[in-house]
Amino acid sequence: MTDRRNQQTAAVQLKQVHARIEQWRDSRTKRSRIPQDIWDDATRLGTELGVYPVARALRLDYQVLRQRVEQRVAGIGKDGCRTDGFIELSGAQLVGEARAESVVEICDKRGVRVTVRLAPQQPLDVGALVDRFLGVQAR
Repeated sequence: MTDRRNQQTAAVQLKQVHARIEQWRDSRTKRSRIPQDIWDDATRLGTELGVYPVARALRLDYQVLRQRVEQRVAGIGKDGCRTDGFIELSGAQLVGEARAESVVEICDKRGVRVTVRLAPQQPLDVGALVDRFLGVQAR
């Protein structure tokens, strides 16, 4: 019963996204890109209902939607960044000074990426850097 209810909800959402994309198509300037929020909704629906039915209903490029769905399922953004919130840090990066050059790379949900390269013996508060980059308020 729950699966049927989820499919019915997804079908209603598909109609809503269809209406939004048609409105965008009617009002867009020539050669403009589909807004990211519409792609996000189409990708989510493609995951739930299948790529082909969604691509066909919304008149989207099947291959592009398939790739976006695969990246969503794998938890990877279009730039290759993982979107699951995973942060990998070595112990040396957390406790202070590094003996060799250190590299800290951070990627947010929108795909914005920052890379910090530190000279040897240069301290860094990685937690504060991540909080600042992600816009987290100091605790």
